Amino acid sequence: MHRILLVEDETEILKIVKQFLERNGFDVIAASTGRKAVDIVASGEKVDLAVLDVKMPGMNGLDCMKAIRKIKPSLPAFFLTGSIDRAKYMEDLETLGVDPEDVFQKPVDLYELVGRIKERLYG
Repeated sequence: MHRILLVEDETEILKIVKQFLERNGFDVIAASTGRKAVDIVASGEKVDLAVLDVKMPGMNGLDCMKAIRKIKPSLPAFFLTGSIDRAKYMEDLETLGVDPEDVFQKPVDLYELVGRIKERLYG
């Protein structure tokens, strides 16, 4: 079973997305902050893919993924954003090698997200 690291500071969104991913056959580790997510990866927990909120207090999703990539350079990632100004984040996303199609606008179409995750993990 593939394990997904879900990083989202909004409790209700975290709960809904986690439950949906689990119902679709994934093992999910949830983190409510970027720092917790980095700690999870640094601890050696098995993680196959990360799904991160872009805008979070403290360490945002982009900075979190940069820190995670120092530990696990090839970890694939998808991003969730409520911001309509994607251009604001595009430079950081490009630095991380994130395809614009891997950035999902909130409210997220969970079926589309699961489809993209399966595509990435299973080919």
